[in-house]
Amino acid sequence: MIKRLGIDENGLGPIMGPLIITGVETEKTNKDKNNQHNIKDSKKIFRRKQEDFKTLEKIFLRYSKTNFKTISDVFSKSMLKDEIERICPIGPDKICFSNKISLPVWIKEEGNEDLLQNGTDLNLPGLHFGEVKRAIFMVVCPNILSKYIERFGSKFSANSFFMVRLGLKSSAEEVICGKSGYKKSYEREISLAIEDERDKSLNLKIVMESEKESIYEIMNNGEIIKRFYFIKDADQKFPEVALASIIGKYIREISMFSITKFIEPNSQKPISGYGRKNAFEEISRKIIEKSKYEFSKEIPKTCIIRER
Repeated sequence: MIKRLGIDENGLGPIMGPLIITGVETEKTNKDKNNQHNIKDSKKIFRRKQEDFKTLEKIFLRYSKTNFKTISDVFSKSMLKDEIERICPIGPDKICFSNKISLPVWIKEEGNEDLLQNGTDLNLPGLHFGEVKRAIFMVVCPNILSKYIERFGSKFSANSFFMVRLGLKSSAEEVICGKSGYKKSYEREISLAIEDERDKSLNLKIVMESEKESIYEIMNNGEIIKRFYFIKDADQKFPEVALASIIGKYIREISMFSITKFIEPNSQKPISGYGRKNAFEEISRKIIEKSKYEFSKEIPKTCIIRER
């Protein structure tokens, strides 16, 4: 059996809202590990129509394999939960991941009876339900993302660093990451992530670096314990990465829905986070003003809109 982790990001480009780094762990036989056909990632199944939100939610509830009751419950599983809670002035469960919004959000009228049936793979041919072991993820709020962009010099390097941190937390031998931007080398990001693990027995070996694929081995006392693959268009080639992109998309959308509901309680659709910066300046002003009224605390604009 081969343990593989597919990792993708959601929300690297928008002005508002969190970056989500998601990994999907699978176990496959050597014969099945390279099944790659008719794969659909989040960009292919999601066009912001009402039915698309329902499809995202069905896939998330089916494959996350956790009984979440509220949007806040989802945040509680983030691997950066403690770091965000330390710097958040009012708490993530008040605005960005509300504990007042129950799940499911968009398929309540349909019920959940069919979600755990094994008869459908919900647009993910090549990945059977039993092969998926778990989904893991990081919620990276705008404030924290800005700090790491400052540290690494670009959002693409910061994004890669978070992917590696997630991969190091998994027991998978193979970690498949989608390439973002035009990066060829990930040596610095992997080295710094290893340093953060504070395990001096871990070392990095560069296998190859190219525009389409970069491969690295993590060594422990001379033994290979993990391989990282950074692959262009990985979400179109590996079902683990495609499913990670879908689960991450859902997590980002419910966060944006929570933010939207804070200032527009009757809204049934989340703000996308993309658009002109001056429009988001107005949205952030509304959030800051309402938070001062409700919580007697002022939220820094850097918690809402990305600086870089």
